[in-house]
Amino acid sequence: MLLRVSLSVILLAGWTHAGPLARPVAADQLPKLTIKGSVTYDAGSGLPAGSRAIIELRHLPALPNAAAVVDQRIDLEGKQSPVSFELIVERFKLVAGATYVVRGAIVSEQRVIWTADDVKIDVTPSTVDMSEILLKPVKTGAPALR
Repeated sequence: MLLRVSLSVILLAGWTHAGPLARPVAADQLPKLTIKGSVTYDAGSGLPAGSRAIIELRHLPALPNAAAVVDQRIDLEGKQSPVSFELIVERFKLVAGATYVVRGAIVSEQRVIWTADDVKIDVTPSTVDMSEILLKPVKTGAPALR
């Protein structure tokens, strides 16, 4: 009986010992992703009052009417181009293996007046430096970003 108990204790001790390679999957990823950059625009005579920049991280393919994973809205009153932004997203909101893009625009009176092409990003590092996103004027007021 004593031999069986001792053998069970030894086996249990071996099973509960975590070797140097054993660690939870969550430890492989940092808890947050930070995306930094700036939006640049040449408004010449200025932007309409109440204009704001909207920078979004979106999942592709996007579902109709789907909200951005994270966004930042910046009041542009009195600001000069370029305007810095920083998006911080908790990794649990990201889908493994999915494609993500950063989208930027300037909105005035619920209409997009400046926009840029979507920029595909790699979400695996802890920080992504986007540098500058160049916004271009929209000729026909597109609907506002959601």
